[in-house]
Amino acid sequence: MGDLQEKKPPKLPIHGGRNIMITSALPYVNNVPHLGNIIGCVLSADVFTRYCRLRGYNAIYMCGTDEYGTATETKAMEEGCTPKEICDKYHAIHRDVYNWFDISFDEFGRTSSPQQTEVCQAIFKKLMENNWLSENTMQQLYCKTCKRFLADRLVEGTCPRPTCNYDSARGDQCEKCGNLLNPTELQDPKCKVFYVWFDAPIGYVSITSCYTSDWEKWWKNPENVELYQFMGKDNVPFHTVMFPSTLLGTDKNWTLMKTISVTEYLNYEAGKFSKSKGIGVFGNDAKDTKIPSEVWRYYLLTNRPEVSDTLFTWKDLQAKLNSELIANLGDFINRVLSFIAKPSGLGYGSIIPDAANAESHSLTKVLAEKVGKHVEQYVEAMERVKLKQGLKVAMSISSEGNCYLQDSQFWKLYKEDPASCAIVMRTSVGLVYLLASLLGPFIPSFSVEVVKQLNLPSELPLSLSDENGDINRARRPWEIIPSGHKIGIPEPLFKELKDEEVEFFREKFAGSQADRKVKADEADAKKMADELQKTKLSEISISRLDIRVGLITKVWKHPASDSLYVEEIDVGEATPRTVLSGLVKFIPIEEMQNRKVCVLCNLKPRTILEIKSLAMVLAASNEDHSKVELVDPPSSAAVGERVTFPGFEGVPDDVLNPKKKVWETLQVDLKTDPELVARYKDVPLTTSAGVCKVLSISNGTIG
Repeated sequence: MGDLQEKKPPKLPIHGGRNIMITSALPYVNNVPHLGNIIGCVLSADVFTRYCRLRGYNAIYMCGTDEYGTATETKAMEEGCTPKEICDKYHAIHRDVYNWFDISFDEFGRTSSPQQTEVCQAIFKKLMENNWLSENTMQQLYCKTCKRFLADRLVEGTCPRPTCNYDSARGDQCEKCGNLLNPTELQDPKCKVFYVWFDAPIGYVSITSCYTSDWEKWWKNPENVELYQFMGKDNVPFHTVMFPSTLLGTDKNWTLMKTISVTEYLNYEAGKFSKSKGIGVFGNDAKDTKIPSEVWRYYLLTNRPEVSDTLFTWKDLQAKLNSELIANLGDFINRVLSFIAKPSGLGYGSIIPDAANAESHSLTKVLAEKVGKHVEQYVEAMERVKLKQGLKVAMSISSEGNCYLQDSQFWKLYKEDPASCAIVMRTSVGLVYLLASLLGPFIPSFSVEVVKQLNLPSELPLSLSDENGDINRARRPWEIIPSGHKIGIPEPLFKELKDEEVEFFREKFAGSQADRKVKADEADAKKMADELQKTKLSEISISRLDIRVGLITKVWKHPASDSLYVEEIDVGEATPRTVLSGLVKFIPIEEMQNRKVCVLCNLKPRTILEIKSLAMVLAASNEDHSKVELVDPPSSAAVGERVTFPGFEGVPDDVLNPKKKVWETLQVDLKTDPELVARYKDVPLTTSAGVCKVLSISNGTIG
């Protein structure tokens, strides 16, 4: 697991040492991060940070969630909550996803922190003092439907650049050609989403100030600190022009970017990953597959889009796992450790043998020269932030190890030339440790497991330091682990991914998140319906209720009551029904108007304070009835359609007989579940567009 929960004393720059500050573009809190987001910056920055630690550099990794902008407001409106609630929710989700992916931040913060306000305002005021800001009037598009002026990211249309003409360009930037835009330049503009770019990069600074009160020793120390920044290609103008210009305009001695590492796009199967549209495999999806995080990390890093867009496919993931991690890396390590672990007479009883005169063993000498060159190439690639190349070089050492084992025919040497066999085994086990070191930045949990199987102290950090002589030692792999050391119990490091599993995942993650949610809900409903069919349904069936999707077309307070609303609700009939609801104390009137609701239409009409109520609006309440929320059908559900309970088919009564207590009997089993879905027993209230839900009351009663 990652290091998100481990709070250590903050690191500060060391005079005379190599001090490296690493940032990842701050992810937005408008959805769960998908694999394209993860490889684009967060994972890539983590690999480089771990490499820096491996080399003994004084490195810190700063990241956090970007929580300001219209994207946050839009997501909050979509989910029916406040922007603060949406930020809290998705910040926690991002933390969990990155923790599962083994991301080792030194600080994972938020741009909604008080420190962000303080630092951002201080920079703004300094720019104002230095006369770097000008005030201008600009044109803004107005949406007649929304009845509001639109921020640039709330607009989408066709890119005006003749060589592009991308039909989904945003009002601030075309993500296809990278051109910066104004919304008024778009052809055929339509409403879309927004984020802010003065505030966001300052988040790197404020997050560091959350990490240490001595943050200026990192951010105002260009002589001693190197700043490496990781991001997707669409973020380049903001980090290379806007952010450094903002800092320079303050006349302070800021630490500016030394190196930028940029990725192209990772595409998904036949299309593009999209967080806003819910397309692709998301971080929580990866976790749910039960495929270990190190496999996901390895695949994403071998497929890192460093030069051009790359493509995620499930078949390619399978091939990388089965052919590279298992058949190459896993096979080499397992062959070495399993042979050493065999009892004396068949192996070495788990004790690493001596390797006298290894440097004069011809096959071993050739291997050592190759490994030494590979380690040099690895360091060169990683210093230049060529992560994919660094991983490729590390894996080539495993390939060399397999060839070495095969060429030596160690299983024959054990009887025919024991001294040579001992050299091969001790050299090979040294390569196992070297691979754990080199691959640690890429697949850290793999390295932890290898160290465990080698029976080495877990607290002993893997190292590739010049000062410690680690690189020179790599040229003499038989010296890496001493003879006489007892290894642990060898176990398989990876599990094969089968064809049927690949097809299952391809089908499961096809379409958008919304499509998959509907399919999952339908599958759950069908499963429950099948189970219910096997049992005797109760004499009073829920199918006797006539619950429909209604639209409140008009609402006002009852003239004779402080607690009652009077609503006119369209339930698909010739005229709206008049309905009285005791919701004044719980739901503002503006939230009632033009809202879709679930309406029980076959209760016997009741006259309340001289107004006849012809139906009942369904709402959920918490245990002490201090909080009440409406049961919401999906926004795309048709007005007038019947809300059903899969497995309980039947025709509703024309009017429920009050003497039979039908509603009272059924109502006790109408509740909301922990996922906020409205259910009768275990069956969801279902429309053609999906299930009905409440905003926040879980395990509530519905009435």
